[in-house]
Amino acid sequence: MRHWICYSFCVALMGCCAVSRADSEWPQWRGPSADGHAAGKLPTTWSVSDVAWRTELPGRGQS
Repeated sequence: MRHWICYSFCVALMGCCAVSRADSEWPQWRGPSADGHAAGKLPTTWSVSDVAWRTELPGRGQS
C-alpha cells in the first residue's frame, strides 16, 4: 500500500512539472497573439539543396 501511494505521488508530480514547462513555451491558447498565427516569413522558393531526405512512395500520395 505504501509503494502505491509513493508511486501515485510521483506520477502526479511529474504531470504537474510537465504542464508548467509547456506553459513557458506557448503562453496562451492559439499562440502569443491568440490568433493562431506565428510570426515569421516562409520561403517563397524551394531549393533542391535544402531537402534533407527524399524517398519514393508507391501509388498516389495524399496530403
